[in-house]
Amino acid sequence: MVFGFCFVITNKALYFQWFIIAGLFCALILWILGRNEANSCACFSGNEYRLHIGEEMKKYLFICFFMFAATSNAATLGGFDGSYATGNWTQDLNGGLIDTINAPSSVALTGRDDYSSQAAVTDFTIAAVAAGSVSFDWDYTTLDGSASYDPFGWVLNGVFTQLTDDTLSGQSGVESFLVAAGDIFGFRVATEDSGFGAGTAVISNFSAPEVSAVPVPAAIPLFASALGLFGLIRRRQLLKRKG
Repeated sequence: MVFGFCFVITNKALYFQWFIIAGLFCALILWILGRNEANSCACFSGNEYRLHIGEEMKKYLFICFFMFAATSNAATLGGFDGSYATGNWTQDLNGGLIDTINAPSSVALTGRDDYSSQAAVTDFTIAAVAAGSVSFDWDYTTLDGSASYDPFGWVLNGVFTQLTDDTLSGQSGVESFLVAAGDIFGFRVATEDSGFGAGTAVISNFSAPEVSAVPVPAAIPLFASALGLFGLIRRRQLLKRKG
């Protein structure tokens, strides 16, 4: 008999090792199905195809599913939490203000406004712990007429990408960009004159790639344990047949 599994992977942050172990699990399931024809059968009726799996096969499949789920080594974290908790970020105030009182739901950046007539940037940055997509909502306001003197945007490895429209004062949007593990990314409110009203941006619905609690290397002992369990079950089956 031929039996196939199809997994749709959408998380761009999964490592190459994850696919190797997933392939081993699929191969192991196929091997078990091939060695246990008495526990499963395939039936055809017209255009209908039905696969009957016995109780022993259900046990095998449950164990393999648990192992497969446990080996997932990356995910996307929502909010300023976990590895992206506000305490892990670097704050470069330069006369500005970063308000984390509403974290993990949101963080607010306010630019410098001390009438010093000096340009300055207020940055909130962190290193990406895994590769993947960073996404967030942003809401910007300024009392300086328009955003041209106090722009807001995101930073990736020192490169600033402005999100605000220079002709507007109040504005908002949704943004996303890709990072690699170790990239330094974050948010910035700049000022051209440090006067006449600061720009303030609130970042919410933040999500970024996060390494899960059970990375691939830690899942290898689970894999070895499950193989031992498979061997024990197989041994009990052989003993029953001999008896």
